Amino acid sequence: PIESPEEALSYALAVRNLAPYYGLQYDSAYEYEVDTIEDTYVIPEADGYRVHLFYDQVFGCGPHWTSAIDVRVSTEGKVEEISSTALFRDPNLDEVCVD
Repeated sequence: PIESPEEALSYALAVRNLAPYYGLQYDSAYEYEVDTIEDTYVIPEADGYRVHLFYDQVFGCGPHWTSAIDVRVSTEGKVEEISSTALFRDPNLDEVCVD
């Protein structure tokens, strides 16, 4: 069972291709879709935890977005995506394809 915010965070990282980010800074070279970006956090909920993480679209052809992904981690260990928001991208990589 998942019994703490720390366990929820580590479990979500172990089973999903997501990353925690802390202290992201504004980069004037990037294009932004949002005004504010929150660091990784974990919020206890009635049936588990809400975990705020990030996904970098590295592979495929651009644009290569960095997105905020919220997942719910149940106390039984079920992890499900509950929201996804495109945050920013480097326009210099818009024409780049990565295998």
